[in-house]
Amino acid sequence: MDARTGRLIGAEALLRWDHPARGAISPGEFIPLLERTGRIIPVGEWVLRRACAQVQQWQSQAAGSARPGEFRVSVNLSLKQFQRRELAEVVNEALRATGADPRLLELELELTESSIAQDPEEAANQLTRLREIGVSVAIDDFGTGYSSLSCLKQLPIDVVKIDRAFIDGITHNPGDAAILRAVVTMASSLKLRTIAEGVETADQLRFLSSEHCHLIQGFYFSAPLPPEQLADLLRREPPFTPASWYGEYRRTALLLLDDGDLRSSLRAALEADRVQVLEFVSPDEALSHLAGCPQVGVAIVGDSVQGEEPAAFLHRLSQLHPRVVRILLAGRTDMDLIQRAVNVGQIDQLFDYGCNPKYLGRQVGEALDRYERSREWHAADARNPADVLP
Repeated sequence: MDARTGRLIGAEALLRWDHPARGAISPGEFIPLLERTGRIIPVGEWVLRRACAQVQQWQSQAAGSARPGEFRVSVNLSLKQFQRRELAEVVNEALRATGADPRLLELELELTESSIAQDPEEAANQLTRLREIGVSVAIDDFGTGYSSLSCLKQLPIDVVKIDRAFIDGITHNPGDAAILRAVVTMASSLKLRTIAEGVETADQLRFLSSEHCHLIQGFYFSAPLPPEQLADLLRREPPFTPASWYGEYRRTALLLLDDGDLRSSLRAALEADRVQVLEFVSPDEALSHLAGCPQVGVAIVGDSVQGEEPAAFLHRLSQLHPRVVRILLAGRTDMDLIQRAVNVGQIDQLFDYGCNPKYLGRQVGEALDRYERSREWHAADARNPADVLP
């Protein structure tokens, strides 16, 4: 799915074996067998031809319409296939035989990083030959293989697929979120597209979209489908649009406080200034909501947080959502807590529990102004996927 427009624009071809006696056999069982016996070469060529034929069929059915004739299909290459010097000729022949147009359909050939580690120069030559045909080339499972950054620097590629191992925890794990941001930033600066694999929740989807990841793949949209069912899905495509995810922008503050009376007084003061208020008592619930709600510009956190030290929560919050303004309310003189939070940049402002709610409301309004300016700078600095996609 294109995270910029919400449209379904491609799929990955998956090989499945429905055995007449044993039933469904997992690829994890038969792919290694194909590799060991050498049968991966003819089977891989069959998969390539079948995928090209399916692309051509969808083109013909489109009859000049926009859907699904532009639908791209990616095909995984094994290491044995990639090491064959005649690979480009095999791909070109499959395209010619089926009539699939690589300039229009952009057949993607996905490669794992281990495929190029043995002979980088020959790997670069092989990739150049493939791109001259008109197909695009993706590095698969980026971040888990060998010499990831070297791949981006040295090889003629078009797409970086971010491994699902870094997607599972992006809404609550600061390390995963930081890696995701770094990969997207590096890829965009090199004019490469990024695809996040293994997206399964709406929160992950919204987080990736807000961080300018170009394309998104995963079970959130659909489990693997036969081609005819996939065509039906395209015709019934739901409106996955960023506007429908976020709704109309409203200035929003998040409250994470145990004290119900204080929450009520703060909510009244903020709502009087037309600030939308979201209230939570659980840190994980608050972070989960933040992942899918870029409207939140300020988080007000009490010095007593359910199930977690405020400093630990503030650290996670600062790593996951660095542009959100963080306000700590201290009801007791806990200088150790305050000093730790200030020294590592976990809090932006500090107020006493006893401060006037109206005064705090004005301070939140100013903090929201700063947040909105930072959003504008971030959006201007981020490369538009439209400038990156071919």
